Amino acid sequence: MRFSTSRSNSTFYIVRYRYFVGEQIHFRFCPIKAAFIDTTRKDYSRMVDRFVSENITAYLSEQEQIDLSTAYRKSRNDFHTNELVEKPNENVKENVHIGDRSLTIDLKEEEVDEWKRQMSVIVDATPFENIGFGTQNTIKIELAIKHSAEEVNMLLMEEPENNLSFTSMAKLKGLFR
Repeated sequence: MRFSTSRSNSTFYIVRYRYFVGEQIHFRFCPIKAAFIDTTRKDYSRMVDRFVSENITAYLSEQEQIDLSTAYRKSRNDFHTNELVEKPNENVKENVHIGDRSLTIDLKEEEVDEWKRQMSVIVDATPFENIGFGTQNTIKIELAIKHSAEEVNMLLMEEPENNLSFTSMAKLKGLFR
């Protein structure tokens, strides 16, 4: 296979792919765009984080986002002054040293938008992390379908666990219309 370039009046270059015998190569693209959903994986963090982040920016005003960020930083700051943290820190500071430096325990410093990644989805008053695995799978499938609805024309799904009953799967069927 070789390619050649030539000048054209309307564009800078035209690239032509040809076989060594001179015949032009015709590229054929697969018209099928598939998404694969594997409910056996337990890592939901990226999908749920993206869902939360997209909804924060879509439904909260800039001022509301600033207020949430400020409240998050305040709660992190309140951690330092909490007596349950101060007392052990005094003990650690007195007894644990590296060279001539004293140590204390604190929260890690994170990026400015860390508060968005710390937000959690609450499903019927229960944090997402604490709902049943079947409900998590159903939500994961629904988010995956909604996220790739325009890009995908075939959906491949790992065999659902037993906790995804026929009734639950039938509810998801409504998303395909």
